[in-house]
Amino acid sequence: MCKYLPLQHSAAAYCALSLRSRVLEPDLSAQSPYDDVPYGASAHASTHPDRLATIATLFGMAPAPVERCRFLEIACGDAGNLIPMAYELPRSEFVGFDLAARPIEMGERAAARLGLSNVTLSRLDLNDFPPSAGRFDYIVAHGLYSWVPGPVRDRLLALIGAHLAPHGVAFVSYNVYPGCYVRRMLWEMLKFHTDHLDNLVDTFCHQNLPGVGHPRRVTWTIKPSSR
Repeated sequence: MCKYLPLQHSAAAYCALSLRSRVLEPDLSAQSPYDDVPYGASAHASTHPDRLATIATLFGMAPAPVERCRFLEIACGDAGNLIPMAYELPRSEFVGFDLAARPIEMGERAAARLGLSNVTLSRLDLNDFPPSAGRFDYIVAHGLYSWVPGPVRDRLLALIGAHLAPHGVAFVSYNVYPGCYVRRMLWEMLKFHTDHLDNLVDTFCHQNLPGVGHPRRVTWTIKPSSR
């Protein structure tokens, strides 16, 4: 599935994206740039299992019932996409992992405040996702594929192939031209001016963008369902 997303990233987020494109073998003992640069979380309607199941049905598939499914999000950040779905679908299981520790901790705190027992978040590299996790009815990788090197893309698709259920649905978003020339232009300008820096986050984001690098308070507002 292919879609173009409008430009919504701040300059700080682009610092982290630029760093992500440089890292081929992540070091889990080191802090991820996404621990330093907060990356805005939001729910993406196009990744909701109800939307995915509807599209799959139109293509003649028999997807798992949305009300009782297993859902995996790769590079989930602070679970800003997973948590609203987990709240809405309490009998479904939602699993997410990310390389950055701080967003995962934020997501765990948010899920605990809401009393959600159907959300599991972990700090993991793609290579370390356990085979024992089993199969998932829906797998989502949103905002990742276009920003990582080719070998990491191959790992991503291999993970999906290994863990997608027989009638499962996978959603992998990626950027396409001509629309993403605007995004690429900004990325290349930042990369040109920061490529010589050893510590891009400290040198550029913290000094030239006051306030960037401090974790933002995340507030979840849940309205009772009228259904």
